[in-house]
Amino acid sequence: MAGVFIQLEVLKIKRFDSLNEEWLEFIKKNRAQGGTQHTYDIVIGPVADDNTMQTIQLYISGILTGEEAVKRLRYSKVNNQVSFHTEKALAYLRFIGREKYE
Repeated sequence: MAGVFIQLEVLKIKRFDSLNEEWLEFIKKNRAQGGTQHTYDIVIGPVADDNTMQTIQLYISGILTGEEAVKRLRYSKVNNQVSFHTEKALAYLRFIGREKYE
């Protein structure tokens, strides 16, 4: 069973469906300024990890444009994450079951 995610109107949620220039700017702002530079309760989307970091650093430093970075990232193996940023978001987490895989 994969995680079940029900969108709630009471939570401010940002969803990135792909590696695009909006996602790059979001990562750049949060990396450059440190801490959490947004007001979302939950952020869903690609993870900025070892598979993407070199390209992201080249973009942040101005060596690559957003378009160039997105083209390079297209070939990266990317995982997605659901990131909870507020106590309010955590309050809505519910355990609904488990499955054992061998």
